[in-house]
Amino acid sequence: MERYDARRIRDRFDRELLVDYLAALGIAVDDPDFYGDGRTLRQRVPWKSREVTVAQYIAESQW
Repeated sequence: MERYDARRIRDRFDRELLVDYLAALGIAVDDPDFYGDGRTLRQRVPWKSREVTVAQYIAESQW
């Protein structure tokens, strides 16, 4: 509770606290296996498109 007395928001609520709150709700935010398989959204566009898996996209991006 003492965190809420801090003047700056970033001192009151940081990533560590968010992860703790999510864990209390059963959400394993840092565990990639928690999310399961990725999904894709399809839409019709006038340009040429291609399909890739999430793993391919991550490998090709700058992550």
